[in-house]
Amino acid sequence: MVLHPLVVVVVVMLIAVVLILTLLRNKAIVPFLLAFFSIPPGQVVLLGRLHFTMLGVLILAGLARVTFYRRGQGKAGLPGDSTPSTG
Repeated sequence: MVLHPLVVVVVVMLIAVVLILTLLRNKAIVPFLLAFFSIPPGQVVLLGRLHFTMLGVLILAGLARVTFYRRGQGKAGLPGDSTPSTG
């Protein structure tokens, strides 16, 4: 049985995103870097007219982790965010 390369990339991507969102902050960089350097830069998933690059999805998962981590501590989500902290 031979797998299409896109299937392999999608599986690696899903595993990396789950690990990025669930691991501790100091260990979440490992799956991010492994996926970032192993997924080809031109790999794209098409959903209708939408083109999603795999590296873009990976970066969005990292940004989501940073945003939710900071919001959970009562800090502003991103630098320059004017949301007052409650703590």
